[in-house]
Amino acid sequence: MSHSLLKRAGWILVLLLLFSSLQASACGNWWGVKAGFAGNQHLFVSPEYKLLHTTHQDNFNSGEITVMYRISHSLFLGLGTGYSHDNYHSDNSWRLYDLRYIPVFVDARLFLPGTITFAPFLQLSEGISFNHYKRMDRPYTSSYYVSETGDYLYTGIGCILNIARHLRPEISVGFNGYKMSFDSWDVNPHGITFSVGLIF
Repeated sequence: MSHSLLKRAGWILVLLLLFSSLQASACGNWWGVKAGFAGNQHLFVSPEYKLLHTTHQDNFNSGEITVMYRISHSLFLGLGTGYSHDNYHSDNSWRLYDLRYIPVFVDARLFLPGTITFAPFLQLSEGISFNHYKRMDRPYTSSYYVSETGDYLYTGIGCILNIARHLRPEISVGFNGYKMSFDSWDVNPHGITFSVGLIF
């Protein structure tokens, strides 16, 4: 992971911790109760299905799992990984086949005021993605295998429905990218992502 990515993630973490501390001192346990996390549980697991609709008008299907720890009544921090796949993707006049992306990331969720059954949150995930695909250049007569890494990013907004103690479905929508950079020649599937999952 690049030094600039680590530095950016560090500043984001500091700001989240500061904001969480301020709201905790001002609001006490109000957020935790309203979000449905007022018990003694601190460790949570969140499996999710994600559908990325890219700016190139194709779709990547992925599954992710995140292990989270409740830092305060409103801030959860975690570590996650996933697997994303698409059969074909066109980029920079290249034909890309059998695309597989494996991100490893740090996840932060900041819960907003809600109700006992409805817990909205802001989410930010940053990390590194291990990217593999077959690439075919013009005149498209043969392909070769590419294996590389990239800066993984997800940012979005979602909500958890606190139906029961062990039944908390979650939905979210946001922006996702697997090799974030300003180089137009990088293969970076990115776009709007829709997610559904559970937290328990």
